[in-house]
Amino acid sequence: MRSKRAIIGMIPVVILLTACQPTIGRMEPGAPVVLEGWQGVRRIAKDGPIFFASQPERAVFRRLAEEESVKLVINIRTHAEMSRFPFDEQAIVEELGMEYVHIPCPSDGPDRAMVDRFAEELAGTTGPVLLHCLASLRVGALWMAYLSLHRGFDVVTATAAGRAAGLNSEPLLNIVLELIEDR
Repeated sequence: MRSKRAIIGMIPVVILLTACQPTIGRMEPGAPVVLEGWQGVRRIAKDGPIFFASQPERAVFRRLAEEESVKLVINIRTHAEMSRFPFDEQAIVEELGMEYVHIPCPSDGPDRAMVDRFAEELAGTTGPVLLHCLASLRVGALWMAYLSLHRGFDVVTATAAGRAAGLNSEPLLNIVLELIEDR
């Protein structure tokens, strides 16, 4: 009888802890930090539970799943880019137990629908995330747009975070600035 009361007494605590489980969409982003010493990826950075990368090789996906507990991989390379790729990324990601989402982003950057879809994906996950494209330029552009449009970051802060995530193209930066201005 005592154990039954103890279990019933724990229900509010369990409900409270579950409700307080932070989602990626509610995290407080800072500036991504470039990680050194990673083989099989030209560029990888991290901000809290989000990794920003150029195209990873197979071993990097394994490392992210096993050592970093990444739960979601968001690939923003286009279908044309992926058709020339030497392995089936989605199959490898899913085989490693991670969820795979493809949000194709052209070289001229994200549009509002892509930013909104990215925000939805982040809001729906509680584990670490990998966001990648070929060189991390579009990754930084998408991150910058997301921070400004969905998180209310000022343009200066969002731009700095986007640059730290990989955005180093002035033409692409200008496209994202126009997207932000068109809210």
